[in-house]
Amino acid sequence: GNREKQVALIRTIKELNELYAWVSRAEAAGRGFIITGDDVYLKNIEESRRNVKEDLGELRVLMATAPDQLRTLEYLSGLIDGEFKWLEERIEAHRAKGFDTVKEMMLSNQRRTLTNQIAVAIKR
Repeated sequence: GNREKQVALIRTIKELNELYAWVSRAEAAGRGFIITGDDVYLKNIEESRRNVKEDLGELRVLMATAPDQLRTLEYLSGLIDGEFKWLEERIEAHRAKGFDTVKEMMLSNQRRTLTNQIAVAIKR
């Protein structure tokens, strides 16, 4: 009934907030690695990736009966995959060519656009 819908909505909001927090943590860790070259940040990215995957799985279960929400979630999942790919490309560039090369890549509009799209999709 109504109570179950409210509980499901609260869980969905909680999972979306956690998802955004893990994506933000991965972004911060990526910047940390790129600036310092310290591999400890890579562990944070991997932890974030695992938690994002878990949160997306939970959200798929919670949204199983809402096709419109599932479509939005799949769109969001694609954006998040793009964010992790973006980070991986910069990490590899840092390893291959150093900070100065990556600095220019970090300033690109593509990154801001991805981050904004993720935030907007989560708020839907």
